[in-house]
Amino acid sequence: KKSYLVSVVGEEELDHKKTVVLELTPKSDQIRNQIIKIQMWIDEASWLPIQQKFFEAGSGDYFLFHYINAMKNLKIGDGKFKQDWPKSVNRVKPQA
Repeated sequence: KKSYLVSVVGEEELDHKKTVVLELTPKSDQIRNQIIKIQMWIDEASWLPIQQKFFEAGSGDYFLFHYINAMKNLKIGDGKFKQDWPKSVNRVKPQA
């Protein structure tokens, strides 16, 4: 809410799911010079986004992101985050 004006556009069915369609308008002029608005389709059952549409300023072109099989709170094992670097890599720590 701090960065965007949020409006409810309506309800639509998408992928056999009932969704709420939101429109987000950036409050910042700097962001609005790049993206004039974002539309989001939110699944009413899970409250996860199903689709997002980002509209570019000036051209009217847009990027469409469509999500399928989205899940929340999945259990991911620590092994998935284990760093397995090649032996030729030098590890550098940030300096204070």
